[in-house]
Amino acid sequence: MVVYYVRPKETFRVPVECRYLRPDKFAGSSLEKIWNFIAYEGGIRRKLSDLFEVEGPKEAPPSPEDIEIRIRDAERIRYLGYRMAAGTLVVEGNAGSLAGYRMRGGNIVIEGDAGSWLGARMRGGNIEVKGSAGDFVGAAFIGDKPGYGMRKGRIVVRGNAGSNIGAGMKSGAIIVEGNASHLIGASMVGGSIFIGGNAGRFVGARARGGKIVVGGSIDGVLPSFYIDDVTRKAKVKEYRLEKEFLLFKGDSVVDGKARLYISAEDNPDLSFLRELLIAEV
Repeated sequence: MVVYYVRPKETFRVPVECRYLRPDKFAGSSLEKIWNFIAYEGGIRRKLSDLFEVEGPKEAPPSPEDIEIRIRDAERIRYLGYRMAAGTLVVEGNAGSLAGYRMRGGNIVIEGDAGSWLGARMRGGNIEVKGSAGDFVGAAFIGDKPGYGMRKGRIVVRGNAGSNIGAGMKSGAIIVEGNASHLIGASMVGGSIFIGGNAGRFVGARARGGKIVVGGSIDGVLPSFYIDDVTRKAKVKEYRLEKEFLLFKGDSVVDGKARLYISAEDNPDLSFLRELLIAEV
């Protein structure tokens, strides 16, 4: 494994778009060629060497799996890992928006926080954020048809996340260990979302399929979701909670079959639904 170190030459005042900062683009390239990769500072076309110090071997290995890129001070840098297929990208600190956009493989590790649209339209690979993330994690773009979001892969956020997590996703798994905001899983057609903490309003709105687990409190369940069962556990991948969950299905507005697992003990206002279900049995 060889390592390339990428350091901004100065503090950026405007967003910088770097679609070539990914191992599969570095693979087989000379350091001089890498210096000449294109980036955009605001709307101005630049060479990578105009904006960054890039240190590493003079010749990159032919396989991106043997390459690790480490970048710091990336809070204003967009599109890190764009269409990345293999290798490792480590952000030492915070990352800007659209990190891992259309990612196909490999690993991205963000040691701080991530901006919005993390892993948007993702097709494979793994993203780990050790801090928190913004809105639209693993989501489709506004105006996309349902299913145009994340289609494969895995995103883990160790902290909190914003709204529209997994909106329009088709497959894959999104894990948020902390809290999340509104519209989690909106218009999703498949895949799994795990929220370890609390969630806001309109969870699963217009969802056609998939699975959402909320381990804490939720700001209401949409009336178009109906209670179907009471379970003793809920899990997504290796994330497993052993406690009582209320299982809802919906969204009936779109004839959906999504499954929504809500912690019973953290939502006493929903206990009457549990009693109604048991009384029917």
